[in-house]
Amino acid sequence: MFENLVREKINSEKKKVIGLFPVSRDNVRKSELSPFVKNFIFNETQEITENDFLDELIEKGVKLMFNYTIRPKWTMLNYVYGSMESKSDNELRHKLKVFTFYKFYPDTILNYLDEETHLYVSKGKVELLINDTNEVLYNKLTTDISGVKIKNFLLNVFKLKYENEADINLESAIPFSFIKIFLEDKDYNDLLEKFDIISSLKENTLVSYKDIIKVLTDKYTTHETKHEEKTEEKIEHNEEVKTDAQSDDEVFEPIIIPEQPQEKIEKEKIEVELPKKEIKEEKTPKKEINYTKYDIYSDDLVKERDAKEKEEKEKESEEETEIFTESDENEIGDQYQIKRLFNEKELNTLRDKVYGGSKTAMRNSFRELAKSDSWKEASSHLKNLFNEQKVNIYNKQVVKFIDALQEHFNSKEK
Repeated sequence: MFENLVREKINSEKKKVIGLFPVSRDNVRKSELSPFVKNFIFNETQEITENDFLDELIEKGVKLMFNYTIRPKWTMLNYVYGSMESKSDNELRHKLKVFTFYKFYPDTILNYLDEETHLYVSKGKVELLINDTNEVLYNKLTTDISGVKIKNFLLNVFKLKYENEADINLESAIPFSFIKIFLEDKDYNDLLEKFDIISSLKENTLVSYKDIIKVLTDKYTTHETKHEEKTEEKIEHNEEVKTDAQSDDEVFEPIIIPEQPQEKIEKEKIEVELPKKEIKEEKTPKKEINYTKYDIYSDDLVKERDAKEKEEKEKESEEETEIFTESDENEIGDQYQIKRLFNEKELNTLRDKVYGGSKTAMRNSFRELAKSDSWKEASSHLKNLFNEQKVNIYNKQVVKFIDALQEHFNSKEK
């Protein structure tokens, strides 16, 4: 079904530009192509003059949209970064323009970029931001969970099959594999496990909105399970579904991520794979922010995140927040002679960007640097440290860190 839906959408989008003349950015902008596909085309190229090239861009844009809909985190990271571990601020902003729905993801990342200057942003940092966003979404969904919340949560996934929202109702159904991949991408394994109540549930089993709501609200009964088995037998008999000889990979054909024009890298493929289940720690629902029927807005996410960070800081003891204890011993020939080169904000930044968030690692490193007799000896330690932590040496704060240390040791040698 997935392959058929992708092909149908590609053909539908291509029909919208049949007879387009001349082929140009302006005419494409005026066309009825979907917003996502338009954004993708404009982000990929500055000039469109050939029909074949336009058709190729439409196909890639549709495939990217389907992947983003079903597993947004995985798709964003692969489309934005490809095989690279970091991207410049401008490149990241440019790539994020493609994503016209699930706006809470790009908005959260953009808010982070706006907080301070970032020459380069690591893939790992963006992944953490997406994970934080998913945690907030989880709390909003599971606090006083309801049919309205569940409908909005899965709306875009259903729209892959039912393009018009008006056509979606409680009887509308999508393959269970869509739900499975969507929840696994967010690491909502506890919600996924709730579907175990449906016996003989297969990847290609069609699950209705009504049954999804009952499962996630713990209202699905044994009687309905038995009824579902009979319904499934009819579905398998009457519809063209995957045969026993087919594998999951055959149902979900690989979808190619468009090549990144600025880098010489191999084409990345997005294969809609089914990862193994992982045990997820039970989460305690947090107080819900006002929810609307339209979506979970990014402004709310930012407020929720800020409130969470403030709460965590208030709970930390004085001992936990203090990076170093400035005892007499520390002030004489120990790590303090390196620490004093930076203010508190700079130390916190260095801890995150250079030492992987570890206070202990930073303390030990400062001790080693304090023992160094020359900049050559200190730079040798830094080289090993940067390689081990995979530090982006072009980051503004890292450059300032290196300059401050070099100036410190050069003054000692005079």
